[in-house]
Amino acid sequence: MGLDENMAIVSRTLNKQTLSVDQLSTGIREQLGVLCRLACASITSPDGKGAPVVIDDALGWSDTARLQAMGQAITQAGSKCQIIILTCMPGRYGNVGQAKTVRF
Repeated sequence: MGLDENMAIVSRTLNKQTLSVDQLSTGIREQLGVLCRLACASITSPDGKGAPVVIDDALGWSDTARLQAMGQAITQAGSKCQIIILTCMPGRYGNVGQAKTVRF
């Protein structure tokens, strides 16, 4: 992943092919954004005492395989920091392990 001087994502390299962020699908851009937020939270709050990460109905453009991978990433980050997911599609996050669901 390429970052600019403001730490914004500008490119992604996969299988030795680099694409600018503008060339990526909406789903990939959304997944990268969530992964960056989870990484920042894990680094800045390794003891779970920092501000929670709030994910508001993200990953709507992700296919089943990517939802499974993202669920694993959210699960791993959730072991280090608090993650709050707001969604009207709870099945989208069915791959998040040990999640507590609160319905409003």
